[in-house]
Amino acid sequence: MDFPDDEDAEELRSTLDDFDSAIAKIESTLSPFLEIPLVESTKGLTPQEHAKLYVALVYAIDSLFFLYLKSQGISTSNHAVKEELERVRLYMQKVKELGTKPAEPNMKLNVAAANRFISAGTGVAIPKPAPAAAPGSAPAKLAGTVRKERDAQLTPQNSKSSKKTKPSHTRFSDD
Repeated sequence: MDFPDDEDAEELRSTLDDFDSAIAKIESTLSPFLEIPLVESTKGLTPQEHAKLYVALVYAIDSLFFLYLKSQGISTSNHAVKEELERVRLYMQKVKELGTKPAEPNMKLNVAAANRFISAGTGVAIPKPAPAAAPGSAPAKLAGTVRKERDAQLTPQNSKSSKKTKPSHTRFSDD
């Protein structure tokens, strides 16, 4: 039986000591997460912070499993954990991009088109909005008066006669 010489044994001991200290460092880093339930530790986080935390935890777990497989001598080149690490890495990029993009609304209201639709549906022309005037100024008072008149035209209660009017077409008339 062939025993390793002292240099190889010393190198192996050094590697194992390094590995042991790395495991201790991982345990000390993860201990705050392991002491309390995850739900309690994430109560005050924003949705973006939630996403970052969960993606980081999944990546850490998958990485540890990858290292476990390697330490057991199992080939990881065709293992599903490699695909999972890649998938999680892509999610990490997506979460990172969310933090760098400014929040912009997805849709913008086309006021002119909306006014055309309303005018066509109600039969009342909607005037183009005037530039904003200071409150209490003459243009602001005029805009308020115009708005009241337009609202009065749009409400059916303010019609001039409450009795039914005879239809203008003659196809279905009683005559």
